[in-house]
Amino acid sequence: MEDDIIRSNPSTELAGAEHASEKRLFHEAGTLSTLDRKVDIFDAIPDIVFILNHNRQIVFANLAFLEVSGINDREKIYGLRPGEALNCVNAFKKESSCGKEHSCRNCGTVKATRFGLVGEKIISECRISQKTSGRTFDFRITASPLRANGDPYVIIVATDISNEKRKDVLERTFFHDISNTLTNIICFAELLSLSPVSECDGLIEKLIKNINSLEDEIVSQRKLMSTENRNLTVQHAPINSLALLDDIASRYKIKYPTHIEIDSASTEIMFFSDRTLLSRVIGNMLKNALEASESDEVVLVGCRLEDDAHVSFWVQNCQLISFDTQHQIFNRSFSTKGKERGFGTYSMKLLTEKYLKGNVSFMTSLEKGTVFSVTIPVKLINGNSDFKQDYNSDTSQPPAI
Repeated sequence: MEDDIIRSNPSTELAGAEHASEKRLFHEAGTLSTLDRKVDIFDAIPDIVFILNHNRQIVFANLAFLEVSGINDREKIYGLRPGEALNCVNAFKKESSCGKEHSCRNCGTVKATRFGLVGEKIISECRISQKTSGRTFDFRITASPLRANGDPYVIIVATDISNEKRKDVLERTFFHDISNTLTNIICFAELLSLSPVSECDGLIEKLIKNINSLEDEIVSQRKLMSTENRNLTVQHAPINSLALLDDIASRYKIKYPTHIEIDSASTEIMFFSDRTLLSRVIGNMLKNALEASESDEVVLVGCRLEDDAHVSFWVQNCQLISFDTQHQIFNRSFSTKGKERGFGTYSMKLLTEKYLKGNVSFMTSLEKGTVFSVTIPVKLINGNSDFKQDYNSDTSQPPAI
């Protein structure tokens, strides 16, 4: 039955839940561990290498796999599925769930394994977030079919490409954001050339704001790319929450006909954080909400104080995110808008968690539409007497990306 399922559509079917018997499992592990004396060769490879049987259970794993999994005894890995051995957050939602969760439908390891077991070599990508360590890995997965003693297996080679993927996302996010700002500058410049002198002052002010924003984004990108050398310092500057929202909203009001409103219940909060990075996160939330909305719909933005140490910014539109999309919304390169898109939501999560030390989340329903929120820890400014002292001294050094 399992083979029939695999052959029906290897790329889309959810993985089977069957397990080999313990006797069968150790027979397979023993057979493969002595196969042409390749164990020493596999152990010398810096990439993760493991072999799966037709039930997607591990029957061999090299030393690199042991290091990432945190399991010292090779035999303790045998019989586990890849997500279980690597502590994938999706592998422990219910019994035998590795490959069975809805989100596993898009897992590159599951897909590669299915094709490998029917004799096809395939290369895909997989992103695993470890439940225990909180670490996230991006792997390039290469699956190659193998037959031993007449039985089908698949050899998986997983190359950690996390650094190059993050660098790619940061570069793409930069060009994405800088393009938006340049569009605004062009719009304001064109309006300025067509407007009477009496209306020029306001347009010039907005043009200057966008030019300053462009400079901030270039400086921000230089800072982000410096993480490769582990010398990034996040600059905490004083921020007025309502002024920040008003500034971000004004950038998008010309390009997008959708009506943008700042919720009247929003709280004016003076706090310290990195203004440039936070602006990029909120700006991406707003842009996504606008692009998903109809021209006559209102997009709400707002902010509130969560407690004495956290502030939240949120963006709400009237649209519902489909169930399939919900499971992939923060995945790198996932987009409903086509190829070479999908870096906005991923970069929101990356910038918030790695640099602002906060979190990004969303809620979606037919009744309330979709609300994206970013919550970050902050140092509140209680008065002008504390302002200068805190501003001069408050910086932090996060770990490199």
